[in-house]
Amino acid sequence: MDPVTFPDTATLVIDHLTELLPTVDVAAPVYGQVPNPRPDEFIVVKRIGGPRRTAVSDGAHLWISVWASDDVRASDIAEIVRAVVHAMRGQVIGNVQVYRVDEHSFYEDPDPDSGNARYSFQSTVSVRG
Repeated sequence: MDPVTFPDTATLVIDHLTELLPTVDVAAPVYGQVPNPRPDEFIVVKRIGGPRRTAVSDGAHLWISVWASDDVRASDIAEIVRAVVHAMRGQVIGNVQVYRVDEHSFYEDPDPDSGNARYSFQSTVSVRG
């Protein structure tokens, strides 16, 4: 049996959001970590865990956060990001089959370092290896 490897799911989601968000009038850049310097609005996608689900599928547990000027704006952008991530289910994105998207939480999450408004959610994105 050939070894099965998995794509970097966080990067897959970052690239997908970077491509699609401008089409829905969201100009916030998407990163894999908090940038320095910080833009006024931005999004971070990080893998924070998740198991291999089967011999050919991986369940990447992702933390996705949206920083913005105020709570309403952060929530609005986060809802759009949330919808785009959920719409990945069943799609082939960047030559990767996305099997499932399961959300675990969606919450107001003020940044303790900067005090800026932030909304976050956690989802497991399951992909084929």
